[in-house]
Amino acid sequence: MPALINIVGVVSDAAALMVVRGDVFLLAFDKPQRDALALLFLKLRDQQNTAAEILWGVCCCPCVAGLQVGVSCRGSWASGSPSAALPM
Repeated sequence: MPALINIVGVVSDAAALMVVRGDVFLLAFDKPQRDALALLFLKLRDQQNTAAEILWGVCCCPCVAGLQVGVSCRGSWASGSPSAALPM
């Protein structure tokens, strides 16, 4: 899922570049409006990166996320048996 968000984020980058370059169909917008659109796409990309980072954290570290797996991990770590936390 995080990889999909990053792939979709490339579309935001491409849109920002297209707006800054000023293609013919964007001449209906003034320069400040095009700058605002480019900034909007860049901020959207930043939000997509944040969402992907959160999902990577949940996927890679379920013990920190507090999921059911995390409860069993904390219990096995407290008992000193790290092999008990690994799935078989």
